[in-house]
Parts: sequence; C-alpha cells; structure tokens
Amino acid sequence: MLARRKHAHVPSTLLLAALILAVVALFALAARSPRAPRAACHSSHSISNDDPRSHERSGETERSRERPERSREPEPLDERTSTIFVSVPSYRDVQCAATIESMIRSAAYPGRVFIGVYEQNKPNEPNESCAVPADVARLAGGIRTVTVGHEKARGPCAARYQCAQLMRGEKIYLQTDSHAVSAKNWDVTAIAMLRAVPRAESGGVVISTYAADCRETAWQDSPPPIINTATHNGDHFVFSAVQSPKARQPRGAPSRQIGGGFLLCVADVIRRVPLDPELDGVFAEEELLYMARLFSHGIDVLSPKTNLLCHRYAYAGHRAVWDDSDVWTRGTGGYDRLHALLRGTHPDMYGPYAMGRVRTLDDFWKSVKISYRNNTAEPWP
Repeated sequence: MLARRKHAHVPSTLLLAALILAVVALFALAARSPRAPRAACHSSHSISNDDPRSHERSGETERSRERPERSREPEPLDERTSTIFVSVPSYRDVQCAATIESMIRSAAYPGRVFIGVYEQNKPNEPNESCAVPADVARLAGGIRTVTVGHEKARGPCAARYQCAQLMRGEKIYLQTDSHAVSAKNWDVTAIAMLRAVPRAESGGVVISTYAADCRETAWQDSPPPIINTATHNGDHFVFSAVQSPKARQPRGAPSRQIGGGFLLCVADVIRRVPLDPELDGVFAEEELLYMARLFSHGIDVLSPKTNLLCHRYAYAGHRAVWDDSDVWTRGTGGYDRLHALLRGTHPDMYGPYAMGRVRTLDDFWKSVKISYRNNTAEPWP
C-alpha cells in the first residue's frame, strides 16, 4: 500500500515540475524576443487616402501635436524621380480645378506629383469643386482631397495647415494657391533650383516670393519678384515685391519675408517647422510670423531664380472667406497668438509651433530692419 501510494504521487510531482519549467522557458523566450514597437499616438487618427473625409471626421490629428522630428541626413534630390507634394487650399474657387489640371499637365513627370487639396465649398455649387477629369487625375501620383462646407472656413492659415496634414513621405513641398497657372516642366525646374542653391537641398533654405501676375503676358520669362518693401498701415505690416534681375544671381537673392502663395523647400523643413494649427481667423502678418520661425530655426529665405507659376490676382467669380461672413474671425485667438509670438511674450515661445533656438527673435527683427514694437521699417536690405 505504501509503495502504491508513493507511485500514485509521482505523476503529479512530475507534472508540477514540467509546468514550472514551461513557465520559466516562456519568460526566457519573451526576454530574448524584441518587443513590438509602441504604436504612435496618432495611429487611431490615421487618414485614409481612399476616404479623405476621415480627416474631417477626426478633426485635428494628434500627429499635429507632436514635436517635429529631428532632421535626418537628406537623400540627394533627383530631377526625374524625387516626389513633390503640392499644397492647394481652396475657398469656393472656380479656378481650383484648372489650377490642379495645369499643375499636372505642365509637369515633366506628373507621376511623382502628389497634390493635397483642402476645399471649402458651398453645397450644390459644382463650379467650386477642385475635381479634375479622371484622365487628368490618373497622370498624377495622387490627389488627396478633403472637402468641408464653406461655413467651416477659418482663413488661409487653417486651410494651409490642413493641406500639410495630407503630406506623406514626399521629398519636396510646394505651397501655392487655388488660382495659379504652372510653367512648363515646373517640377524639373523646381528641383534644379533647390539643388543649385547652397543649403536648400539639406533644408537650410526656403525659396519663396509673391508669385508673378498671370496678367503679365511674358510672366514665365520675366525676372521673379523679390519681396523687399515693408510699411505699416496703422494696423499691420504690409509687404510688396518688385521684379529684379538680382533674383537670378548664382546664390539667389535674399527675401524680406515669405509669400504664402509660393513656397518651395524640401519637405523636411515643414516637418521641422510645421505650420501652426492655432492661427484661425488670421490673414495679416501670418507670413511674417512663419518667416520669423524659419529664421529662428536657422533657415534662410531666398527668392526663386525663375517663375515656376503665376497667380491670378483678379478674375471673375473670385471669392474670399470674408466676402461671405465675419464668423471666421470670432473668438479664435489667432491674432493674440500671432502678436505674442512676434513680440516674444508668448508663454510657450519654443513650442513645436513657435520659435527655434538657433537664432534669436531680436536678431530676426534686425535682419529684416523692422521694429515690431514701434511699427516702423527701415529701407532694406
């Protein structure tokens, strides 16, 4: 009986020992195996290219709240293969579809061109649509479109920010307006321009100006405008540009500020100095603010050496958000933020949508010869 009882307990003991060994082995295996990467905080807000409306549903993505990633060693640009993202915000613009079609048909290699459209249209107004014919759309690398009602518009800064969220892994960023005409082979010219300017290919230079006027017959061959004059109109600073052969000098001509309707750079610049999502209701000095932010991050602004596109500054049917309503400016706080950043008094001066630490705000005002405190500007340069 004693022997049988001992024999009966042997299987239970072995089973317990085996179970312990199995648990130990599993822990050891888990320790050796690499952990799965933690999901990015914006994974639940990913935007499907197939359903651009998901961007509107999710509102401001959490990706926009992350700090800009550090710049990596850039890959050399190739005039035939480097991808280009084109930002096209549109407010009830009857020229939008023509602008996109011109961008696609005028490109030497349209298959590497990706267009991000944020259109704010009145319902049941098909002429305001940015959609292009299917045979034209197929030529482009892709067209990513978000459509919202015009009553949701909060100005150009908000629209450009939304457009930038549609950028994926493209190498080059081009910001324009929805009423433009592109020059022939503009894509090749844009990359050649970036490659020719020192530090532009590595993200140290942005090329920008007020685009040429489409009413000028020979705009493609004319010297590009250089933004050089600043005055204060009693409410805000106003800048103007003049055509000058200086824009064609080998190293490029400095610009006093950027032009929102034409801004060209490697896309890493926009990732390092992202467009500000908190400038709703702003349409004055927003370009000056982004110029200051670029400067503080060590990025210079030059005028283009040639005109890649022209701008329709006046045309039949042109509308702006302020033509329909003044709601877009109410209670946004956009101007409070802008003024605080430009005065250096904002509580988060070095946040992800604020200034950098490479150069100071004081040095910026000296470089453009403007006293923001006194609302005065000296001759420049």
